[in-house]
Amino acid sequence: MYLRTGHMLMLCTLAFALGCADGKTPPAVTEMVQVPSMGFDLGEGAIDAQCKGGEVANYCDEAPPPPVTYPTWPISISAFDIDEHEVTNVQYQHCVAHGACSSPQFVNALGGGSLNKYYDEDDARFADYPVVNITMDQARDYCLWVGKRLPTVFEWEAAARHFAERVDGKTPPFMFGDSVEDCAGLQIAVAGCNADLDTPQPVKDSVNSDDAYSDNAGRVIYGIVGNVSEWTSTYYSESMHCADDISAFKRASGDDDCANAYAECADQDTDGFQTCGQQYAACGDCRDEEDVTAAINPSCYGMCTEQPNATKWICARHVDRTENPAGPATGGGRAVRGGNYQTGSSQPQTPVAFDMCDLRLGAHVGLTNEDTVSRPTIGFRCARDL
Repeated sequence: MYLRTGHMLMLCTLAFALGCADGKTPPAVTEMVQVPSMGFDLGEGAIDAQCKGGEVANYCDEAPPPPVTYPTWPISISAFDIDEHEVTNVQYQHCVAHGACSSPQFVNALGGGSLNKYYDEDDARFADYPVVNITMDQARDYCLWVGKRLPTVFEWEAAARHFAERVDGKTPPFMFGDSVEDCAGLQIAVAGCNADLDTPQPVKDSVNSDDAYSDNAGRVIYGIVGNVSEWTSTYYSESMHCADDISAFKRASGDDDCANAYAECADQDTDGFQTCGQQYAACGDCRDEEDVTAAINPSCYGMCTEQPNATKWICARHVDRTENPAGPATGGGRAVRGGNYQTGSSQPQTPVAFDMCDLRLGAHVGLTNEDTVSRPTIGFRCARDL
């Protein structure tokens, strides 16, 4: 494990401070793994691909319209460190004991029984399990207390893509393979992969052994697929993948904007939608209306542009690569990444990352209620600048 002198001093200071809480033995300081600087297309294979029930396919010939997709965003990220596993109950409890953190909003995890006392300072059974029921503000406070910060959504995806990269240099759509079926029966705390692992599991534990991924340098990251979903610091909106609104483009036949067929035709029945959608099949600035086989303007992003029953011009895409994007300054919710123990459950008890589609490397789940919401399926890990 590489550690600079400054980082080592910080960890030693932190370990000393942690040991002062109520006379308890200080929890282990989480090791960090380095994610090298890298460039990639944010959301590739997820935000720009139609997916239903974990199946990635072309749903353009279906009515009602298929799920909305957005363009990928070419970005580059500077190297950074990220925790090898999610923050645990016992680690968070010491922050609370020091007065630097507030207690979780609830003490239970989903599953009933003993999990109703999942967060219990007097019960060590779940000490090494990921802390949940934490708001984004609480997660941020903990990371600041240990001299770190929350990762951005861009860094989170960079970490996932780095550790998912195969020896041939290619990155699959899922951490575990090319399709959702590749996780069937694996030791991953995701209900849709293994029905026996539909509750939280200890971090770095053998029961969750297939949710551990190593890079060419031998560094290992744990729990990136499931166990709990994770907070990032980034306000999220799918539109951040767009460089400009579709209103920047005009139809060749007049001065109207290249209208959004889904929005304009959504209240029609199936036949009406197909008829309505045909008038939005082409946009002069995006593709010649007289030649629908012509190449699409690379600045335009559209869905199902070959099939008028579901045609939709979305927006202007980012063409040039953005270095270390900041994301929106404000928004209705933070981006949450990764699946959790409820993902793929036949009876999910949470609205967060419950579809197997959410396991894709580029999938984004936006929460509402700003930073005040917590869930029994959401935890976090911290990051740090190099």
